[in-house]
Amino acid sequence: MHIVLGIVNHSIKVSPIEVLLDFLTQGLVKVSNVIVQALVMLIVLAVSLLIVKQIVILDNWKTDYRIPGFWPSGWN
Repeated sequence: MHIVLGIVNHSIKVSPIEVLLDFLTQGLVKVSNVIVQALVMLIVLAVSLLIVKQIVILDNWKTDYRIPGFWPSGWN
């Protein structure tokens, strides 16, 4: 990361979620049919949710993160 004249300059990496959300905010507003807009928004948000869920699952698998179960000592 280089700072040139107060501006941070670093490489640009674009994720699929950013592309989808950019399409929603910039391109979808030009569609005149409200039903098509709503359907595309629902589809894009569902796909984004699945992508984020898969990223979290893969990160937890890679880092071997587990949520330990809780068993109260009084239940033995």
